[in-house]
Amino acid sequence: MGALIEIKVGEHYIYGGRRYQISTVDDQSVQLRSVDGAPTILYQSLPTFRRAADQRRLIKVQEAPITTSPEKVIARLPAAPAAKLSLRLDYLHTVATQFDGQLRRTEFPALIKAVTKTSGEHRAPGYTTVCNWRKAYFSAGGNCIALIPDTYRPHRRHLSRQPEEIKALIRQYVKQCYWALTPLTKTALIETIQGAIQNLNATRPAIWQYREPSITTLYRIICELDAYETRSKQHGRRSAMRQHRWGVALPEPDWLLDRVEADTQLLHLFVVDEKGRVIGRPYLTVFLEIKTRHVIGWHISFNPPSLDTTLVALRDSLRSDNPYGGL
Repeated sequence: MGALIEIKVGEHYIYGGRRYQISTVDDQSVQLRSVDGAPTILYQSLPTFRRAADQRRLIKVQEAPITTSPEKVIARLPAAPAAKLSLRLDYLHTVATQFDGQLRRTEFPALIKAVTKTSGEHRAPGYTTVCNWRKAYFSAGGNCIALIPDTYRPHRRHLSRQPEEIKALIRQYVKQCYWALTPLTKTALIETIQGAIQNLNATRPAIWQYREPSITTLYRIICELDAYETRSKQHGRRSAMRQHRWGVALPEPDWLLDRVEADTQLLHLFVVDEKGRVIGRPYLTVFLEIKTRHVIGWHISFNPPSLDTTLVALRDSLRSDNPYGGL
């Protein structure tokens, strides 16, 4: 048996002769959704999924979306988001250097004055806002991308933060009382789970008591349950498929790269400076729509074919002001 494969959301696999995309991954199971053809949703336990990979019945055909380094993302930010990011980093740096990493509410006016001296006049944030910046920054492992304005950051599910015994108890009552043809209301289910946790704590020593999740936490755990699986358990699989019709039948391409083709070529020209000295020959990266023969994105640089030049051309092809591209 080979090493355990790492499963990421967004990967594509060929499984049972069909192509699926990883939709969700938790500590027990994997949800796969069909990419083309009739909509199909599969659930596989992690041991079964990995055993299929060891037996070569599961083949990865596409990696998860690319995650690039923070420096490249920050270098390409527009002026306004870059200025906001710089200000937020100044606040965190000042807290770390002048306030020993701890910020009390009484010291917050002094923090604003210190940042104003280094960054100039600005609209000062609130105390809670700065605390949220610190929390997001350290939760991301010190990654500056977490401070970029309007950045999507997937959060951990609330159930994953609970102890294993509490997890098992919550799953048990969800299956028995909520994933049923006559389910309990969310309020009744929350009271049932709280009572079960209290009974569990009654049998444990005082020093080994579990912390009881709040009503809000339990409500969020219920809301984070997979919508398709909840609908399937409560109203049947046919009703769930109608409500969550995730994939549709797509025509197969007539040949490879039927829609858009990307290529990089060395231009037949030389670039010279103002004194007439040859600098070099540039490369042209083009995204070409096969059907219309329109160029929907391009990029010229001295860099040889690489992932960076391809991503820049791809970004230009997705711009909303592109007459032949855009989303």
